[in-house]
Amino acid sequence: MSAQTPLKISGRFLNDPGVKQIKIGILNAQTKEFLLGTAQVERMNFTFDAKATGMETYFLKYNENMIYFDLGPGIADIILKDSTLKIVTIQGNKGYDDMNAFRTQLRADSNFTNNRRDRARLDSYRRAKLIDSAVLKQKENAFAASELKGMNTQLGYTVEWIKTHPYSFINSKILFEIIQTAPEIIIKDTFKQLPDSLKKDSWARLTEYWIDSLSTGGKFPETNFHDRNNKILSVNSLLKKGKYTLVDFWASWCVPCRQEMPLLASVYSKYSKNKFQFISVSLDQDRNAWLEAIKTDKLKWTQLAGEYKQVLAKFLIPSIPSNLLLDANGKIVARNISAEKLDILLNAELKSLN
Repeated sequence: MSAQTPLKISGRFLNDPGVKQIKIGILNAQTKEFLLGTAQVERMNFTFDAKATGMETYFLKYNENMIYFDLGPGIADIILKDSTLKIVTIQGNKGYDDMNAFRTQLRADSNFTNNRRDRARLDSYRRAKLIDSAVLKQKENAFAASELKGMNTQLGYTVEWIKTHPYSFINSKILFEIIQTAPEIIIKDTFKQLPDSLKKDSWARLTEYWIDSLSTGGKFPETNFHDRNNKILSVNSLLKKGKYTLVDFWASWCVPCRQEMPLLASVYSKYSKNKFQFISVSLDQDRNAWLEAIKTDKLKWTQLAGEYKQVLAKFLIPSIPSNLLLDANGKIVARNISAEKLDILLNAELKSLN
């Protein structure tokens, strides 16, 4: 059990919400909601005593109204300025103040905000019913141009904040937020340097899980999927000693996934008879759409499917396509490797196995 410290939440409505109770809970690092309890609203005021393991995302809820905010241990004075929970002021909480200060720095940098803007535009267009390939390419190029600048900007601010605020409650969360984009060595070294007191919250525990199980050198987590015949299988049961294995996460509705398939198919054809295997894991919820995509794209390798939210949570996948490359001993040697880089790596590594 993680060490816990007190958190006292005091809330005040400026206008009568017309309710006698308000629910308080936590949205943890895996976006799972846990109800902590219910506070009685008396004369538009309420209090709630919680036990905190560090920085967490809390929520207040009554009727259909809900708001999320980050708090660290200590106290938090919350002023609810309207009955819909949309206008809220929080005072007295060091973790909340630190997160605001960090976010303000980050959002003031155009490299970060431009990247967020371009990603939102690209994602929105990919969800459109009618897609013009030229427009899609233009948006993809815009995002690619700003992506590296945005990632490096966030990395720089994160490392600098942790360095200058070594005991800030927010450190585990802001570090977790860059695990998919920052160099692994920076994540591992920075996490190692965090004081033990900051390794108790859900963000720190998930970062530790990622380091042990999903980063380079980790062993692929044991997970069950089903194949095209609804037979339950695990990737680990399919691993063949002495063979490199690419585990690719995709879905029939994922445009970049489908665009990448011909490139991956070319690599598969080139190396499948030479100590390399390919396993695709679909996140489709529509079984027929999944099977039709396999047929349409002529995918000849092992095809598995898993429950969307469970797979994302288990493998900490922020988006697809995503993949993990396992070496001949089943250890992770690369994450999100492109078809081009996969070809180069296999050409070099498989020679050494022959």
